[in-house]
Amino acid sequence: MYFMGVVLFSLFFLISCSASGEVPKERNTTCEVFHYRKGVAEKVLRSEDMIAYEVENIFFGADDTYRLIVSDALLATIKKGEAVEVVYTKTRILKSAFLRREIEISRLIVPLESKFASSHATVFYGNPDYGEFNVLVNKKDFPAIGRIKELLK
Repeated sequence: MYFMGVVLFSLFFLISCSASGEVPKERNTTCEVFHYRKGVAEKVLRSEDMIAYEVENIFFGADDTYRLIVSDALLATIKKGEAVEVVYTKTRILKSAFLRREIEISRLIVPLESKFASSHATVFYGNPDYGEFNVLVNKKDFPAIGRIKELLK
């Protein structure tokens, strides 16, 4: 019984940062999560797998987009507020139901305040950098912002 528990515990950590409802083509087992507040990045050392799960679910559940050029200045503004970023050590292929295609990504960032988090959840994606129009909006799962903030406490 003890051995079974150890195997299940190890398996859970093997798939951390990949615990989403969608199954990527290739499993990535490593990611880092950063919490931005007032322009300062802090590496998240607790609950990073659950935060990555919430961020990915915002991506998977997106039902709209912005026609927005994702510039370095925009990203700097987002990071000067409050945001969470998931950076994968190996690129992943995630399926966007809204865009009806698979997207290769290496990072996702979700603003936790500002107009991008006022009544909906917004996720910016990049590989390796964030690019023009690489933004999805999830109008149905705004509570994910609150769940992420709770996990960051």
